[in-house]
Amino acid sequence: MPVSLRSRNVALLVAAVAIVAAIALVVTRWAGNRSGAGQPAAAAGPSVQPVNSPVRDALGATARTALDKGNVEFRAGRFEASLALYREAAAAAPQSAAPYFGIYMAARKLGNAALADSAQQEIGKRSGTASRMFSDSAMKAAHETRTSPH
Repeated sequence: MPVSLRSRNVALLVAAVAIVAAIALVVTRWAGNRSGAGQPAAAAGPSVQPVNSPVRDALGATARTALDKGNVEFRAGRFEASLALYREAAAAAPQSAAPYFGIYMAARKLGNAALADSAQQEIGKRSGTASRMFSDSAMKAAHETRTSPH
C-alpha cells in the first residue's frame, strides 16, 4: 500500500524530530541541574550560557535561529517566508536534516512537488534512510498505476 508507506515515512520523520527535541530538552535540563546543584538560581538573561549538546552544536546558532523563525512563519501560514528561512538554516547547517524537513513542509504547502521531492531526498541522505524513502511524486505515480483500471 503506497499511501501507508508514505504515511509511515512521514510519521517516522516527525517522530525522529520530536525525539531529538525531547533529548535536547532533557540534556539541557540535566546539565543545568547538575552544574547549578547547591547554588542559588541565577536570573535568566544575557549572562546565561547555552548548554553544549551534540544536537544543538550540530545546528549552530545561526541555523537554529533561522529554523526557529521559519517554524514561527510556517505556523502563521507565511509559507514563502518560512521557506526562505528554512533555506537559510540549510545553508548554515548543510549536514542537518532538520532544515530540509522544513523545506519539505513549506514546499508541500506551496504546491511545489519538485522542491518537496528534492527536500525529501536530502532528508534521506542526512538521516540514512535514502534507500528506503519514496518521493511524493514516486508515491503518487505508483498509487495511480496500481489504482488505474486496465
